Amino acid sequence: MRKVSCFFLVFSLLLITLQLYPAEEKFGYQLVKMNDKIAMVKLFSEGYSYRILPEVFRIGSYLAYFAAQDFTNKEEMTLKRFDEVKVVMDEENQKGIKIKFVLQDQEQRDITDYVLETNLEIRKGYPGLVLVSKLRYIGEGKAEAGFNWGFSDHFKYYVVPEGRKVRAFTIVRKGLLSGRSMKIGKGAYPWVWFTDGKGKGLGMITDGMLVAGVLGGELQVGVSDVPPKKKLASGESMDVIFFLLPTMKGYKPVRKMFEETKGVRWETDKW
Repeated sequence: MRKVSCFFLVFSLLLITLQLYPAEEKFGYQLVKMNDKIAMVKLFSEGYSYRILPEVFRIGSYLAYFAAQDFTNKEEMTLKRFDEVKVVMDEENQKGIKIKFVLQDQEQRDITDYVLETNLEIRKGYPGLVLVSKLRYIGEGKAEAGFNWGFSDHFKYYVVPEGRKVRAFTIVRKGLLSGRSMKIGKGAYPWVWFTDGKGKGLGMITDGMLVAGVLGGELQVGVSDVPPKKKLASGESMDVIFFLLPTMKGYKPVRKMFEETKGVRWETDKW
């Protein structure tokens, strides 16, 4: 009798797991709920998966962290929870989701003067994720702010195109394209691929400023708006746009992503 009970327990747990994490699909999205609340937003395209959690983004196997600072009121801010999740595009070949986040201070108290707005888009035939991020000031008067996206997984090198060649450089704490925009077709380089030197890495096209720093003893790539500090009136925002693509076999998929996306009309930032 005990064996039968154990079988049904295992079977029940398997069913729950399959409901929460169904088999990988080629294209689409999923809003994963727990206790009737959205606990994770998942997008998948061409075999690549992107999981958005209340406190961190998973870009394939890589983590993306958000942090911001109100220099006027000397407050540091990080992600705390979903405030609103809205499907804004659900066409056969195009999916778009808008997520607003509640931010918290160092004491884990809710921040009421700022909100992070993110627009995420995938398109059929394109493996990458488009991410538009806006730190919006909703307080009174004006405040000087800045924000940063941090990406880390023991990155050691970055790979960029130079003319017809592709070159690899060691990531250093200072001087990693600092102060240069990476917007598609403009800026220092049209795309960049960060890697640990073992074949896998994270591809990126962005209009933000790339820097490198050390967090918790680990070298981390950071991206901020240009300029990195702005005075914001109520309703104004700081913005950074990304095209992100995790790869397992070199930089060539990133180069291909750049060539294929630069002729596409993207309107994600207008949602």
